[in-house]
Amino acid sequence: MKKIKLIYLLFIITILLNFKLSVAQTFAPKDFYLVDSLVLEELTVYELNVIDSCLNIYHGAKYDTAKIAAIDGILGNMMHEDWAKYVYLQYGIIENALANRNSKVVKLSLMESKAIALNNIGYIYKFHGNIILAMEYYLRSLEIDKEMGNSYGVASTLSNIGSIYYNQGDISLALEYNNKSLALREEIGDSWGISISLNNIGYIYDEQGNDKKAIEYYQRSLNIEEELDDYEGIAVSLNNIGAIYNDSGDYGKALDYYQRSIEINVIIGNNDGIAGNLNNIGNIYQGQGDTVSALKNFQEALKIYEKIDNKDGISNSSYRIGLVMLNNGKVDKAKTYAEHSMMLAQGLGFPVNIRDAAGLLSNIYEEEKKGLQALEMHKLYIIMRDSIVNEEVRKEFVRQEVKYEFEKAELIRKQKEQEEHRVLAEQKSRRHNLQYSGISIALFILFGFLYFAGKFTLPHWAVQLSLFLPFLLLFEFLLIFIGPFVDMFTGGEPAYNLLVNASIAALISPMHSFFEALFKRRLLRPINSM
Repeated sequence: MKKIKLIYLLFIITILLNFKLSVAQTFAPKDFYLVDSLVLEELTVYELNVIDSCLNIYHGAKYDTAKIAAIDGILGNMMHEDWAKYVYLQYGIIENALANRNSKVVKLSLMESKAIALNNIGYIYKFHGNIILAMEYYLRSLEIDKEMGNSYGVASTLSNIGSIYYNQGDISLALEYNNKSLALREEIGDSWGISISLNNIGYIYDEQGNDKKAIEYYQRSLNIEEELDDYEGIAVSLNNIGAIYNDSGDYGKALDYYQRSIEINVIIGNNDGIAGNLNNIGNIYQGQGDTVSALKNFQEALKIYEKIDNKDGISNSSYRIGLVMLNNGKVDKAKTYAEHSMMLAQGLGFPVNIRDAAGLLSNIYEEEKKGLQALEMHKLYIIMRDSIVNEEVRKEFVRQEVKYEFEKAELIRKQKEQEEHRVLAEQKSRRHNLQYSGISIALFILFGFLYFAGKFTLPHWAVQLSLFLPFLLLFEFLLIFIGPFVDMFTGGEPAYNLLVNASIAALISPMHSFFEALFKRRLLRPINSM
């Protein structure tokens, strides 16, 4: 209990230090900070330092690509919800830059940045509950990344699309997209991305009640995040592992993981993560029968979710508060929160949220002696529950696992095969280089012999052969040496190859005539002197 009080104290101190809410807020000057309604007092010292540093670079940059990179620095380090303002700002800069005439290299860089910006905008829409627009932006981002062959971007977007399918209750597609993302990230060695995919897949198993598989994925993710010092990711994994221990009734371990998670989220200023931690700590209190402390946590979480406009979180916290109210006999208040949760859940279309709100409303209607409405809500609860966890879904999990393992084994096989081909190609290249070197030395010796052969008396036929053979070998050697390059240029077409070879012969012919005359004079001089 003392540790929980310490968490509250730490949380309150951080709120006072980082948010410093006052009656009259002063907005940051737009001419430097570029966006409207930015309250510097709401940012952490770290965020403020990052923004100031990046914007100094931005204002000193001459080119759009440098300005976009400067905004990237803000987006990669800012936790405050005003992050979204810089996302839209960056997207506008990218669109304006693409309207200009650019070199091919600059255009490719801008298109890569556009794909990332579209992905970020999709995340913003999902965060605020507009799933249709979120999916639209994700698909636009995916299309660009596929055209550019950007595997990092493709993997990231596949993961985001998978999260939408999960929230919509399509477990099969959610698992399929996350497995595709994981396989691609493993192929390109994207450790940070791998940890995200592992966490996402673990969460799917968690919701299906497969604690063993869930904690396996969470722990694998946590190990990678700790190696990378990815504090946001560490906080997420710790929270998820804590939730599993909470569900199994091991409140001590659950609380330990939640404490570690909330401490990190407070330090990095992750309000969304803090709210999730508070909800989960509230669950522990509720499980221990301390409804007062549980309610306090849920209400604090709700305030944060409302401030950052996280509709999924608002729906979830409203449901939890409604549940506490009902258990305390406050049916009217419970109904208000339950109906608000249901309204948001149906707007989002998230089966988990609808299931929870429907179950709560069913119990509330029973308390009100409204049997028909209670039955309707119970039916809706059953439908949503079965859409999330049923035998078909479990079979699909097995199928997806087998598919993933097969694709992973196939990928390893192909990588091994490619490595073998690479080794063989290197060995062949070395062998060819040795042969080329040997032939070059032999030709050098042969022409050296011709140069000094004038000191000897040779028959006429030997002179003719000595003049013909070296130049024939030289011409053939040149054809063999440049053959692969010629094939690359001509595509292996015989007519084009003949034309190139004839051109080479035409270029060599004058040189051949010159050296033939030179060597003939040297070789025939002894004969003529007789």
